[in-house]
Amino acid sequence: SCKWIFTSHRECTMDDVMVALSREVTTECNVITLKFEPLIIHMCCVNIECSKALMKVAVGCGFRNSGLSIGKKIILAVRSTQGLEVPIGRNGVVLVEEKYLKFLIDEANAKMKLNFERIKVLEVALISELANLTNVQVTEKEKIQPLYRKEKNKQSQSSKEFG
Repeated sequence: SCKWIFTSHRECTMDDVMVALSREVTTECNVITLKFEPLIIHMCCVNIECSKALMKVAVGCGFRNSGLSIGKKIILAVRSTQGLEVPIGRNGVVLVEEKYLKFLIDEANAKMKLNFERIKVLEVALISELANLTNVQVTEKEKIQPLYRKEKNKQSQSSKEFG
């Protein structure tokens, strides 16, 4: 059970990462990993017709790893392939040179910038498509499907955020 030593929802600097590595790295985790994860959205769709239309929008906006899960509910997962996950150390010791670490941070920041650009494009496209879908016929059974939002773990809310 490893812990996050630095998380962010914005671009980060070499200083951000070096400070986190210098004060928090312990032998608690076997591998130290630099990781960037792009946007993931899960949407509960009222029917297959709507889910297909929204998935087409997502894929068209660059979220090519999107997909549908069809069970009791129809869930659209909007995802991209722009992730980055690179081991940079082991047993509390950073094993890569600063120059390479700077390169990885620059790559992660470039992916973050692209991620935010795609989110803006997706937002505009979804608003437009949802306006078009207001004319879709929805059955009474589909109208009464309960919607819920999973509450975030209190511990994860208290963790330091960045990026």
